[in-house]
Amino acid sequence: MVGRAGYDFRLVQAFADTGISFIAKNTNANTITHMVPERLKRLDECVALIRQRLPGAQVHTYPVGIVCVIGTNMRIPGMLVRAAKALADAGINVLGLDQALRQVNMQFIVSRDDFAKALRELHREFVER
Repeated sequence: MVGRAGYDFRLVQAFADTGISFIAKNTNANTITHMVPERLKRLDECVALIRQRLPGAQVHTYPVGIVCVIGTNMRIPGMLVRAAKALADAGINVLGLDQALRQVNMQFIVSRDDFAKALRELHREFVER
């Protein structure tokens, strides 16, 4: 899927056609994941468009939370590992993560049930220490 030209375009076009802007996106050889706000009026319509435009694609929605570490320059070796370790030590499984080359923001996708705990743990690690 990822190696097929136009696949991602058709996927993103469904978001554009339904007026949905995504918060984060992760791509690998088998999966394209978009994080969107949950309470969207046209989300069901968008999912239907994706299924129509990409026959055979498996489309799933899951309630998740996104917690972030934000700074002006986080190009410090070990910064990402420190954040991930704080979450792991608290028993929080990271479902996905996103960090761009600019390194001013790390986004961790976690279970909705772990959202508040993840916020506390990252605050404890980076603000209270």
